Amino acid sequence: MKKEYKVFLIILSLFLFVGCSNNIESKEKEEDVEELVNCELENNSQDNFSVKSNYKIYSENGFVEKVITVETVESDDESILSTIEKQVDETYNTASKKYGGYIYDIEIKNNKLISNVEINYKEMDLNEYIKDNPVMKSFTKNDKITLTGIISIYESLGAKCDQ
Repeated sequence: MKKEYKVFLIILSLFLFVGCSNNIESKEKEEDVEELVNCELENNSQDNFSVKSNYKIYSENGFVEKVITVETVESDDESILSTIEKQVDETYNTASKKYGGYIYDIEIKNNKLISNVEINYKEMDLNEYIKDNPVMKSFTKNDKITLTGIISIYESLGAKCDQ
């Protein structure tokens, strides 16, 4: 079971640069954003839980403004959901304090953990984030995350993005 948590944590750490759900009010007006790309990712390879993620990438002029993410973890084992909830909360709380720009909400209901996350890149300290995650430098230009870069990250994880 520890292996499953490690896999989930790896996926979660890669998603730290994603975003919010319908439950959280966005500070940005959607009409001000040039493009919306939707990405979907399903990971059913775990024996004790499955993960589904939906990413709404808002961009302007080829640069990511914000990402709204809904991640759903399903499991019949309450202890797995509880452990994942603590890990998700700790991860996003730490990122929010360190980099800014994060708004998140986590709920467990009906054998599902639902994590709603918004990352507003206009409010995030991207330079500090890149300093801690140097691989992200290759996905930026002019100190902004590129739309093609973030899509390539999601697709490399197995997500299907509409473009």
